Amino acid sequence: MRVIERKTFGIDHPPLTNLVKFPLHFLFLPNGDKASNLNWYEPNFKRLYNCYNYGDEIKNAYKYFKAIHKQILKTNKYKFFQTTFGRYTEALESNDMQKVFLSLWALLEKLTFTLKDNYTTTIKRSLVCFEDKFFVKQELEILRDKRNIAVHNGEELKEAEKYACSLIKYIRRFFIFIINIMEKFNNEKDIRDFLDLPTNSNQLVQYEENLKKQLELTKQFKTLKLIIN
Repeated sequence: MRVIERKTFGIDHPPLTNLVKFPLHFLFLPNGDKASNLNWYEPNFKRLYNCYNYGDEIKNAYKYFKAIHKQILKTNKYKFFQTTFGRYTEALESNDMQKVFLSLWALLEKLTFTLKDNYTTTIKRSLVCFEDKFFVKQELEILRDKRNIAVHNGEELKEAEKYACSLIKYIRRFFIFIINIMEKFNNEKDIRDFLDLPTNSNQLVQYEENLKKQLELTKQFKTLKLIIN
C-alpha cells in the first residue's frame, strides 16, 4: 500500500486532511494474529508527507468522539449516521475531486432530508444553523450551479477541489447541528418541518400569529359542533 496523491488536471496536491495512510507492512497468521514483530515500509513512495505528533491532543479528540457517539446513540438514528458518515468518508477517499464534490453535495441533500425536493429546499434548510445566512446562501447557490453544470452538461470543473473544500466546511457544521436536532425530534417529518421554519424574526412572528389564528378557528369549529364522528 502506498500514499496516493490527489491530482487536479494533472497537478499533484497534498491530501485534504492531515491524516494519510502510511505503507507499514506486517505479517499476519490466517486467524488474524500478528505473526511476528517484523515490519517494513513500502519503498514506492512518490512523496513523503510530514508526520504529526498530536500528543495529548489525540486524547481530547478521543473524548470528543466518545461524546458525539453517545449523543448519536441517544437520537435512535444510529443507522442514519452510520450511512451518512460512511458516505462522507467514502467521498474523501477518492482522488477524483469532481467526484468528491458531487458526492458531498448528494450528502448535503441526505442530511437536510431533501428527498425529491428541489435544491432551493436543500439550501434553505442548510442555512438554519449559520449566523451569516446571506453569505452562506450565496456560496451554496454558486456550488449548486457548479453541481448542475457538472451533472447536466457533463463538464469537468476546473476548480472542483476548491468547490469540494467549500462544501466540506458546511457539511461538518451541519453534522453537529443535525445530531442536536435529532436528540429532540425522532420523526423525520418533524425534523423537516423544523428545518422549514422561517429564520427571519419578522417571518417567525407572523408564523406564530398564523398558528394562533388556526388554533382559534379550530376552537370555534368545535364549539359549533361541526365535527362528524
